[in-house]
Amino acid sequence: MEETDVMEKAVAPVISTRAPTQQTYDELQEAFDHFNETLFLPILGHLLPMCIITLQRERRTFGYYSDERFVNRGEGGVVDEIAMNPSYFSIRPIEHTLSTLAHEMCHQYQRHFGNPGRRGYHNREWSGMMGRLGLISSSTGQPGGRRVGERMSHYAAPDGPFEQSCAELLTRNFRLSWIDRYPPVSPDELPSNMFAGDDDVLPAPVMLSPGLPDDSDDVAEEGEDGYTLLPADGDDIDDGGDDQNFQLVGPCPITPAPAMVMPKPHPIAPLTGIVLPTAANKSNRFKYRCSGCGSQVWGKRGLRILCGGDGCKNKPFDVIGGDEDHDIDIGMFTKTVSTPP
Repeated sequence: MEETDVMEKAVAPVISTRAPTQQTYDELQEAFDHFNETLFLPILGHLLPMCIITLQRERRTFGYYSDERFVNRGEGGVVDEIAMNPSYFSIRPIEHTLSTLAHEMCHQYQRHFGNPGRRGYHNREWSGMMGRLGLISSSTGQPGGRRVGERMSHYAAPDGPFEQSCAELLTRNFRLSWIDRYPPVSPDELPSNMFAGDDDVLPAPVMLSPGLPDDSDDVAEEGEDGYTLLPADGDDIDDGGDDQNFQLVGPCPITPAPAMVMPKPHPIAPLTGIVLPTAANKSNRFKYRCSGCGSQVWGKRGLRILCGGDGCKNKPFDVIGGDEDHDIDIGMFTKTVSTPP
């Protein structure tokens, strides 16, 4: 055998003989089963029913839970869906990715064994269940945030049940073998409150975990599948309505958050083979605002927009911001925007 042949064989990448699809879903199922047996059964009292775990690149999400999403064509039975967004697997510590899975499992648990609040609201029962699992609900993803509300994040209690269960799983050489090479952002562009995975609710019903902050104005936005992404609700948070009458599955008090104990950082694996976004391949949308009525629109760079609203008399829209910071070449073409009365 020639020396060059030996060298080529020595450096050739080693690929598992298992089919990548099977390997990917087997690993996610292994994590689901592990948390089901080490957290949900011993701490909350029940095993979660079977579900279908999917990979979904929903915009600005880490994952979501959707109740009774799938039906068996032959038998008619239905199962839930827990979706994970693979776009962020390469730029989040695996512990944080797994905490998103446990977060969605907690929504599934409450759906089957508890009393969820109204659509979009994370009530005291859910927060209590999360706390008992060692995941502290927080509107900011950090200690001191609100514990209940429309959009909630979480962080892991140091040395709590989740951290211990996760560490046990990882000592078995568990990993997510296949990761997306083209993440939407670089690791340093993830806000601190994203690491835990905050959560929202969509019709179906779906529990959605937004991953990126919403760059739209303060309005609801229609998602790719036709449902609506709800914006964060500032301080207008009530008690959830259904909270007054729910029957807890065992005692589920809201676990006090450790006072000023920040979640310990987890290292991110070397980004071998990962192509991080650059200014050239990021979105270059720009926001334009009418100088008269204040109406706003998003559009590509270089638009020259005139407002057709009553009283504006074709006042121009000004550029007030964009996804990239570079000069704007005004004058490509003119577009008139009609605003409703």
